[in-house]
Amino acid sequence: MPAQTSPASGPSFDPAPPVRLTDYVLLPLLYFISARLGVVLSVMPEGMAILWPPNGVLLAYCIRFGPRSYLPFGLLAVLAELAVDIPKYRVGDSLMFGVINAAEVALGAFLLRRAQFNPRFAHISDLAKFVVAVPVAAAFVGSVFGALVYSQMPNTGTVYFQLLRIWWFGDALGMMIVTPLFLSAWMHTRSLPWKWPELRPIDGVVAAGAAGVVALLLAADQGTFMGTHIGPVLLLPFAIFIAVRVGPSGAAITVSAATILILVLTTQGRNPFGADAPRDAVIHAQEFVFVLSVMTIGLATLLSHVRAGQTELEAANQELRRRADALSESNRELQLAKAEVSGLNQELEARVRARTRDLEDALAHVKELRGLLPICAWCKAVRDDHDYWHSVEEYISERTDAQFSHGICPNCASDLLHQDRQAG
Repeated sequence: MPAQTSPASGPSFDPAPPVRLTDYVLLPLLYFISARLGVVLSVMPEGMAILWPPNGVLLAYCIRFGPRSYLPFGLLAVLAELAVDIPKYRVGDSLMFGVINAAEVALGAFLLRRAQFNPRFAHISDLAKFVVAVPVAAAFVGSVFGALVYSQMPNTGTVYFQLLRIWWFGDALGMMIVTPLFLSAWMHTRSLPWKWPELRPIDGVVAAGAAGVVALLLAADQGTFMGTHIGPVLLLPFAIFIAVRVGPSGAAITVSAATILILVLTTQGRNPFGADAPRDAVIHAQEFVFVLSVMTIGLATLLSHVRAGQTELEAANQELRRRADALSESNRELQLAKAEVSGLNQELEARVRARTRDLEDALAHVKELRGLLPICAWCKAVRDDHDYWHSVEEYISERTDAQFSHGICPNCASDLLHQDRQAG
């Protein structure tokens, strides 16, 4: 349920938020109020509560703020316990109750951290870890010592093992119902606004049916209405429906509301499970609330995990389709590039062939000039293949790219100068 960045993150809020002054004030206040509620909803002559919610409050705070909060929060819980119990119990007994409750919660929080529990209840395994570590292990250890304190009190008419059983289930139910509520509330305040599912006609039908069952339970006496047995088990299908529709948060709220209804009916002597003695009525109420909690919250957690898996699968499919489209686009670009390269290759080959022909022609001309040239011994004219005579300059210029510029060599210049002097 509450605030983690991912299902695989640490055993608590990671990193744990700093403890503020308001937290040190709110914790003992909430502990005191919930403890008073537990005392009010008690039918046992020893004052043992059917459900003990303050341990659920303390456990939620310890999970959220981590191990460094166990000691200060535990001391505040002990003080709040003294404020609640001293009017009814001796100071020593009240102090022992507070210490046992604080130690029980610290043990549960420690076991959850060791088990890498995710407060989001992201997987069904997180619910299993929570049930084993808290209601089964920690609450049982606390009940062993708490029942011992009760058994040593004067005017106790209940045997030790029955005291142990009632303490165990009362603390277990308190932590199993209240802790998820607090964790869920913190999760929604730290994340995006939470929205209820869109209402459908079937929701109205179910709500009307649930209201009818609640009215029958309120009208029934000793579990009977107009000669017909009316028990809290009728609430079970409606709670399951809400768990399926809303998820773990809705399941926790539904279980809390059903628990309050059952506790009120039990403490008023209406005995919704039938005409039982007070101790039997407490046991029946605790058993039903435990079954209701496990079924609804467990089913909601399982469905939430399945839906999260479906969401991840859809996201993975979308990413796969995106990559397939990108690969297809890359293939198209590759084909275009191949076609362009092929065109360039063809153009290059054509240029190479043309250049080769030019070179072959030039080479043929060069070879022609290297052959035997008929040249006049007096005027130096060159005869071509058609018996035409050409000057050397004309003959070479027509067959090569060479161009001629005229000058006079030093020897000819000297001879010309000598001739001019003789003529003069």
